[in-house]
Amino acid sequence: MSENLKYYLANKFLSASEKSITEDSFWDENNNVHSKSIEFLKLCFPQLCFKIEKGIDDSQLYRDATLKGKFEDVKGEKNCLKLNDKDNIQLYLYKSFAGNIPIIVIPDECDFVKITQALLHRNSPKEIPMSMGACLINGINNWKKIKFLKNKWQNKSISSHTWSQEFKQYILPNPSLYKDKLILLSEKKYSGVESIAVDLAAKDWLDISFKIRLEHECTHLFTLNHFGIASNNLHDELIADYVGITKAIGSFNKEWMLLFLGLEQFPNYRKGARLENYIENLNFEDFSNLKNIIKNAVENISLFDLEIGRYNSCDEELIKRIKTLCKVSLLDISSEKGNLILIDEYLKIL
Repeated sequence: MSENLKYYLANKFLSASEKSITEDSFWDENNNVHSKSIEFLKLCFPQLCFKIEKGIDDSQLYRDATLKGKFEDVKGEKNCLKLNDKDNIQLYLYKSFAGNIPIIVIPDECDFVKITQALLHRNSPKEIPMSMGACLINGINNWKKIKFLKNKWQNKSISSHTWSQEFKQYILPNPSLYKDKLILLSEKKYSGVESIAVDLAAKDWLDISFKIRLEHECTHLFTLNHFGIASNNLHDELIADYVGITKAIGSFNKEWMLLFLGLEQFPNYRKGARLENYIENLNFEDFSNLKNIIKNAVENISLFDLEIGRYNSCDEELIKRIKTLCKVSLLDISSEKGNLILIDEYLKIL
Protein backbone atom coordinates (compact mmCIF):
# COMPACT_ATOMS: atom_id res chain seq x y z
CA MET A 1 0.00 0.00 0.00
CA SER A 2 1.40 3.38 -1.01
CA GLU A 3 2.09 6.16 1.50
CA ASN A 4 -0.47 8.29 -0.33
CA LEU A 5 -3.20 5.69 0.23
CA LYS A 6 -2.15 5.18 3.86
CA TYR A 7 -2.52 8.92 4.44
CA TYR A 8 -5.92 8.92 2.73
CA LEU A 9 -7.11 6.06 4.96
CA ALA A 10 -5.85 7.58 8.22
CA ASN A 11 -8.71 8.12 10.66
CA LYS A 12 -9.18 11.89 10.84
CA PHE A 13 -11.84 11.58 13.55
CA LEU A 14 -9.34 10.30 16.13
CA SER A 15 -7.40 13.58 16.17
CA ALA A 16 -10.56 15.67 16.57
CA SER A 17 -12.18 16.67 19.84
CA GLU A 18 -15.92 16.85 20.37
CA LYS A 19 -17.50 20.30 19.98
CA SER A 20 -20.46 21.92 21.66
CA ILE A 21 -23.47 23.00 19.59
CA THR A 22 -24.48 26.68 19.68
CA GLU A 23 -28.16 27.64 19.62
CA ASP A 24 -29.20 29.95 16.78
CA SER A 25 -32.05 32.34 17.61
CA PHE A 26 -31.92 33.96 14.14
CA TRP A 27 -33.13 30.85 12.32
CA ASP A 28 -35.60 30.03 15.09
CA GLU A 29 -37.22 33.41 14.46
CA ASN A 30 -37.07 33.05 10.65
CA ASN A 31 -38.41 29.51 10.46
CA ASN A 32 -41.54 30.34 8.46
CA VAL A 33 -40.02 31.84 5.31
CA HIS A 34 -41.78 29.97 2.50
CA SER A 35 -42.77 32.38 -0.25
CA LYS A 36 -40.01 34.25 -2.08
CA SER A 37 -37.34 32.21 -0.28
CA ILE A 38 -34.68 33.22 -2.79
CA GLU A 39 -35.27 36.92 -2.09
CA PHE A 40 -34.84 36.33 1.65
CA LEU A 41 -31.69 34.29 0.97
CA LYS A 42 -30.20 37.11 -1.11
CA LEU A 43 -30.42 39.36 1.94
CA CYS A 44 -28.48 36.76 3.90
CA PHE A 45 -25.97 35.70 1.26
CA PRO A 46 -25.07 38.36 -1.34
CA GLN A 47 -23.28 35.70 -3.42
CA LEU A 48 -26.76 34.96 -4.78
CA CYS A 49 -26.87 38.47 -6.27
CA PHE A 50 -23.90 37.72 -8.57
CA LYS A 51 -23.66 35.66 -11.74
CA ILE A 52 -21.32 32.69 -12.10
CA GLU A 53 -18.11 33.95 -13.69
CA LYS A 54 -14.43 33.14 -13.37
CA GLY A 55 -12.62 35.76 -11.30
CA ILE A 56 -15.76 37.57 -10.16
CA ASP A 57 -14.77 36.98 -6.53
CA ASP A 58 -11.72 39.21 -7.07
CA SER A 59 -13.84 42.24 -7.98
CA GLN A 60 -14.19 45.02 -5.41
CA LEU A 61 -17.99 44.92 -5.71
CA TYR A 62 -18.03 41.21 -4.84
CA ARG A 63 -15.58 41.59 -1.96
CA ASP A 64 -17.51 44.53 -0.51
CA ALA A 65 -20.75 42.57 -0.73
CA THR A 66 -19.57 39.27 0.73
CA LEU A 67 -16.93 40.47 3.22
CA LYS A 68 -18.40 43.81 4.32
CA GLY A 69 -22.11 43.37 3.72
CA LYS A 70 -22.22 46.33 1.32
CA PHE A 71 -24.42 45.12 -1.51
CA GLU A 72 -27.01 47.86 -1.96
CA ASP A 73 -25.40 48.67 -5.32
CA VAL A 74 -25.58 45.07 -6.59
CA LYS A 75 -28.68 45.41 -8.75
CA GLY A 76 -29.92 44.75 -12.24
CA GLU A 77 -29.68 41.97 -14.79
CA LYS A 78 -25.97 42.56 -15.46
CA ASN A 79 -24.83 41.04 -12.16
CA CYS A 80 -27.85 38.87 -11.39
CA LEU A 81 -27.63 35.10 -10.87
CA LYS A 82 -30.11 33.83 -13.47
CA LEU A 83 -32.23 30.93 -12.20
CA ASN A 84 -34.76 28.80 -14.09
CA ASP A 85 -37.20 28.10 -11.25
CA LYS A 86 -36.49 30.56 -8.45
CA ASP A 87 -40.13 30.69 -7.28
CA ASN A 88 -40.09 27.03 -6.24
CA ILE A 89 -36.90 27.19 -4.20
CA GLN A 90 -37.81 26.30 -0.61
CA LEU A 91 -36.19 27.33 2.67
CA TYR A 92 -36.95 25.81 6.05
CA LEU A 93 -35.31 24.93 9.36
CA TYR A 94 -34.89 21.17 9.81
CA LYS A 95 -34.72 19.74 13.33
CA SER A 96 -32.32 16.85 12.77
CA PHE A 97 -30.61 14.40 15.11
CA ALA A 98 -27.49 16.55 14.59
CA GLY A 99 -29.15 19.83 15.54
CA ASN A 100 -31.21 22.45 13.71
CA ILE A 101 -30.02 23.34 10.22
CA PRO A 102 -31.43 25.62 7.45
CA ILE A 103 -32.33 23.58 4.37
CA ILE A 104 -32.49 25.06 0.87
CA VAL A 105 -34.36 22.80 -1.56
CA ILE A 106 -33.62 23.54 -5.22
CA PRO A 107 -35.89 21.61 -7.64
CA ASP A 108 -34.21 22.64 -10.91
CA GLU A 109 -30.90 20.82 -11.58
CA CYS A 110 -29.24 23.79 -13.30
CA ASP A 111 -30.30 26.08 -10.45
CA PHE A 112 -28.80 23.60 -7.97
CA VAL A 113 -25.47 23.76 -9.81
CA LYS A 114 -25.46 27.58 -9.91
CA ILE A 115 -26.40 28.03 -6.25
CA THR A 116 -23.78 25.46 -5.23
CA GLN A 117 -21.17 27.31 -7.29
CA ALA A 118 -22.23 30.61 -5.73
CA LEU A 119 -22.29 29.56 -2.08
CA LEU A 120 -19.62 26.85 -2.04
CA HIS A 121 -17.18 28.15 -4.67
CA ARG A 122 -17.58 31.96 -4.49
CA ASN A 123 -19.43 32.16 -7.81
CA SER A 124 -16.63 30.38 -9.65
CA PRO A 125 -17.74 28.10 -12.56
CA LYS A 126 -16.27 25.02 -10.86
CA GLU A 127 -17.59 21.78 -12.34
CA ILE A 128 -20.21 20.09 -10.17
CA PRO A 129 -20.37 16.30 -10.74
CA MET A 130 -23.68 14.99 -12.11
CA SER A 131 -23.74 12.44 -9.27
CA MET A 132 -23.69 15.24 -6.68
CA GLY A 133 -27.14 16.25 -5.48
CA ALA A 134 -26.50 17.91 -2.14
CA CYS A 135 -23.86 19.67 -0.10
CA LEU A 136 -23.22 21.05 3.35
CA ILE A 137 -22.05 24.66 3.39
CA ASN A 138 -19.92 25.44 6.43
CA GLY A 139 -19.02 28.91 7.67
CA ILE A 140 -20.63 31.40 5.29
CA ASN A 141 -21.27 34.99 6.42
CA ASN A 142 -24.97 35.70 6.92
CA TRP A 143 -25.39 39.47 6.61
CA LYS A 144 -29.04 39.47 7.61
CA LYS A 145 -28.01 37.64 10.79
CA ILE A 146 -25.37 40.31 11.45
CA LYS A 147 -28.04 43.00 11.08
CA PHE A 148 -30.25 40.92 13.40
CA LEU A 149 -27.48 40.96 16.01
CA LYS A 150 -27.00 44.70 15.53
CA ASN A 151 -30.70 45.33 16.10
CA LYS A 152 -30.65 43.26 19.29
CA TRP A 153 -27.62 45.21 20.50
CA GLN A 154 -29.32 48.55 19.72
CA ASN A 155 -32.47 47.51 21.58
CA LYS A 156 -30.55 46.70 24.73
CA SER A 157 -29.65 49.26 27.36
CA ILE A 158 -27.37 52.10 26.27
CA SER A 159 -23.84 50.82 25.69
CA SER A 160 -20.59 52.62 26.36
CA HIS A 161 -19.11 51.53 23.04
CA THR A 162 -20.04 51.58 19.34
CA TRP A 163 -21.46 48.74 17.24
CA SER A 164 -18.09 48.45 15.50
CA GLN A 165 -16.42 47.90 18.87
CA GLU A 166 -19.14 45.44 19.91
CA PHE A 167 -18.68 43.46 16.70
CA LYS A 168 -14.88 43.29 16.96
CA GLN A 169 -14.82 42.47 20.67
CA TYR A 170 -17.72 40.06 21.13
CA ILE A 171 -18.97 38.82 17.76
CA LEU A 172 -15.96 38.48 15.47
CA PRO A 173 -14.16 36.06 17.87
CA ASN A 174 -17.26 33.80 17.79
CA PRO A 175 -17.91 32.84 14.15
CA SER A 176 -20.93 30.72 15.06
CA LEU A 177 -22.77 33.96 15.88
CA TYR A 178 -22.60 35.31 12.32
CA LYS A 179 -21.53 32.43 10.07
CA ASP A 180 -23.98 29.77 8.94
CA LYS A 181 -24.05 26.10 8.16
CA LEU A 182 -26.55 25.29 5.40
CA ILE A 183 -27.64 22.22 3.49
CA LEU A 184 -28.39 22.53 -0.23
CA LEU A 185 -30.62 19.76 -1.59
CA SER A 186 -31.63 18.90 -5.13
CA GLU A 187 -34.65 16.74 -5.94
CA LYS A 188 -32.96 14.40 -8.41
CA LYS A 189 -32.20 10.68 -8.18
CA TYR A 190 -29.70 9.78 -5.47
CA SER A 191 -26.16 9.31 -6.81
CA GLY A 192 -27.59 9.43 -10.35
CA VAL A 193 -29.03 5.93 -9.89
CA GLU A 194 -32.14 5.07 -11.92
CA SER A 195 -35.27 3.76 -10.19
CA ILE A 196 -35.12 0.48 -12.11
CA ALA A 197 -31.75 -0.30 -10.47
CA VAL A 198 -33.39 -0.28 -7.01
CA ASP A 199 -36.63 -1.89 -8.22
CA LEU A 200 -38.85 1.06 -7.32
CA ALA A 201 -41.38 3.23 -9.12
CA ALA A 202 -39.88 6.51 -10.34
CA LYS A 203 -41.81 8.73 -7.89
CA ASP A 204 -41.11 6.44 -4.93
CA TRP A 205 -37.41 6.49 -5.76
CA LEU A 206 -37.35 10.30 -5.95
CA ASP A 207 -39.04 10.52 -2.54
CA ILE A 208 -36.58 8.07 -0.99
CA SER A 209 -33.65 9.78 -2.74
CA PHE A 210 -34.61 13.05 -1.06
CA LYS A 211 -34.75 11.41 2.37
CA ILE A 212 -31.39 9.65 1.89
CA ARG A 213 -29.78 12.87 0.73
CA LEU A 214 -31.17 14.90 3.64
CA GLU A 215 -30.04 12.45 6.32
CA HIS A 216 -26.70 11.92 4.57
CA GLU A 217 -25.94 15.63 4.84
CA CYS A 218 -27.19 15.74 8.44
CA THR A 219 -24.61 13.06 9.23
CA HIS A 220 -21.90 15.35 7.88
CA LEU A 221 -23.40 18.06 10.09
CA PHE A 222 -23.13 15.74 13.08
CA THR A 223 -19.45 14.92 12.50
CA LEU A 224 -18.74 18.61 11.91
CA ASN A 225 -20.52 19.67 15.10
CA HIS A 226 -19.11 16.93 17.29
CA PHE A 227 -15.67 16.19 15.82
CA GLY A 228 -14.97 19.37 13.88
CA ILE A 229 -14.65 17.35 10.66
CA ALA A 230 -16.77 16.82 7.54
CA SER A 231 -14.30 15.95 4.82
CA ASN A 232 -14.45 14.80 1.21
CA ASN A 233 -13.34 11.30 2.20
CA LEU A 234 -14.79 7.83 1.72
CA HIS A 235 -14.78 7.12 5.45
CA ASP A 236 -17.15 10.07 5.91
CA GLU A 237 -19.21 9.02 2.89
CA LEU A 238 -19.75 5.43 4.03
CA ILE A 239 -20.93 6.66 7.42
CA ALA A 240 -23.26 9.23 5.83
CA ASP A 241 -24.68 6.73 3.33
CA TYR A 242 -25.21 4.20 6.13
CA VAL A 243 -27.30 6.75 8.03
CA GLY A 244 -29.09 8.04 4.93
CA ILE A 245 -30.18 4.58 3.80
CA THR A 246 -31.09 3.41 7.30
CA LYS A 247 -33.20 6.47 8.14
CA ALA A 248 -34.88 6.59 4.72
CA ILE A 249 -36.06 2.97 4.54
CA GLY A 250 -35.76 1.80 8.15
CA SER A 251 -32.88 -0.63 7.65
CA PHE A 252 -29.46 -0.79 6.01
CA ASN A 253 -29.09 -2.14 2.46
CA LYS A 254 -25.53 -3.00 1.45
CA GLU A 255 -26.47 -3.51 -2.21
CA TRP A 256 -27.67 0.09 -2.35
CA MET A 257 -24.47 1.40 -0.79
CA LEU A 258 -22.34 -0.45 -3.33
CA LEU A 259 -24.63 0.74 -6.13
CA PHE A 260 -24.38 4.38 -5.03
CA LEU A 261 -20.58 4.18 -5.15
CA GLY A 262 -20.48 2.37 -8.51
CA LEU A 263 -19.31 -0.99 -7.16
CA GLU A 264 -22.47 -3.02 -7.78
CA GLN A 265 -20.51 -5.25 -10.19
CA PHE A 266 -17.35 -5.46 -8.09
CA PRO A 267 -14.47 -5.72 -8.94
CA ASN A 268 -15.65 -3.62 -11.89
CA TYR A 269 -16.33 0.06 -11.31
CA ARG A 270 -19.09 2.02 -13.08
CA LYS A 271 -17.43 5.15 -14.44
CA GLY A 272 -19.18 8.37 -13.45
CA ALA A 273 -20.40 7.03 -10.11
CA ARG A 274 -19.82 8.80 -6.81
CA LEU A 275 -16.68 6.93 -5.78
CA GLU A 276 -14.52 9.04 -8.09
CA ASN A 277 -15.72 12.25 -6.41
CA TYR A 278 -13.60 11.42 -3.35
CA ILE A 279 -10.32 10.06 -4.69
CA GLU A 280 -8.17 12.89 -6.00
CA ASN A 281 -4.47 12.06 -6.49
CA LEU A 282 -4.83 8.26 -6.30
CA ASN A 283 -3.10 6.23 -9.02
CA PHE A 284 -4.49 3.10 -10.69
CA GLU A 285 -2.96 0.70 -8.16
CA ASP A 286 -4.22 2.76 -5.22
CA PHE A 287 -7.68 2.88 -6.77
CA SER A 288 -7.71 -0.90 -7.21
CA ASN A 289 -6.71 -1.36 -3.57
CA LEU A 290 -9.30 1.17 -2.47
CA LYS A 291 -12.08 -0.69 -4.31
CA ASN A 292 -11.25 -3.83 -2.32
CA ILE A 293 -11.15 -1.87 0.93
CA ILE A 294 -14.54 -0.25 0.26
CA LYS A 295 -16.17 -3.55 -0.75
CA ASN A 296 -14.93 -5.27 2.42
CA ALA A 297 -15.91 -2.28 4.57
CA VAL A 298 -19.47 -2.33 3.22
CA GLU A 299 -19.74 -6.06 3.93
CA ASN A 300 -18.53 -5.59 7.50
CA ILE A 301 -20.80 -2.60 8.12
CA SER A 302 -23.68 -4.81 7.02
CA LEU A 303 -22.61 -7.61 9.42
CA PHE A 304 -22.24 -5.06 12.23
CA ASP A 305 -25.70 -3.67 11.49
CA LEU A 306 -27.26 -7.15 11.56
CA GLU A 307 -25.54 -7.98 14.85
CA ILE A 308 -26.66 -4.87 16.76
CA GLY A 309 -30.21 -5.12 15.42
CA ARG A 310 -32.70 -3.08 13.43
CA TYR A 311 -32.63 0.69 13.84
CA ASN A 312 -35.47 1.75 16.16
CA SER A 313 -35.77 5.44 15.16
CA CYS A 314 -34.09 6.56 18.39
CA ASP A 315 -31.64 9.46 17.92
CA GLU A 316 -29.44 8.29 20.80
CA GLU A 317 -29.06 4.86 19.18
CA LEU A 318 -28.30 6.40 15.79
CA ILE A 319 -25.64 8.67 17.30
CA LYS A 320 -24.06 5.68 19.03
CA ARG A 321 -23.77 3.91 15.67
CA ILE A 322 -22.29 6.99 14.02
CA LYS A 323 -19.70 7.43 16.78
CA THR A 324 -18.75 3.76 16.43
CA LEU A 325 -18.17 4.11 12.69
CA CYS A 326 -16.20 7.32 13.24
CA LYS A 327 -13.90 5.87 15.89
CA VAL A 328 -12.90 2.80 13.84
CA SER A 329 -10.69 3.57 10.83
CA LEU A 330 -11.83 2.63 7.33
CA LEU A 331 -8.90 0.22 7.08
CA ASP A 332 -9.94 -1.52 10.31
CA ILE A 333 -13.58 -1.63 9.23
CA SER A 334 -12.48 -3.39 6.03
CA SER A 335 -10.22 -5.88 7.83
CA GLU A 336 -11.01 -9.58 8.23
CA LYS A 337 -12.51 -8.99 11.69
CA GLY A 338 -13.84 -5.53 10.93
CA ASN A 339 -17.39 -6.33 12.03
CA LEU A 340 -16.11 -7.59 15.40
CA ILE A 341 -13.97 -4.47 15.87
CA LEU A 342 -17.07 -2.35 15.24
CA ILE A 343 -19.16 -4.33 17.72
CA ASP A 344 -16.43 -4.05 20.36
CA GLU A 345 -16.25 -0.26 19.89
CA TYR A 346 -20.06 0.01 19.91
CA LEU A 347 -20.24 -1.75 23.29
CA LYS A 348 -17.73 0.71 24.77
CA ILE A 349 -19.90 3.75 23.98
CA LEU A 350 -22.32 4.67 26.75
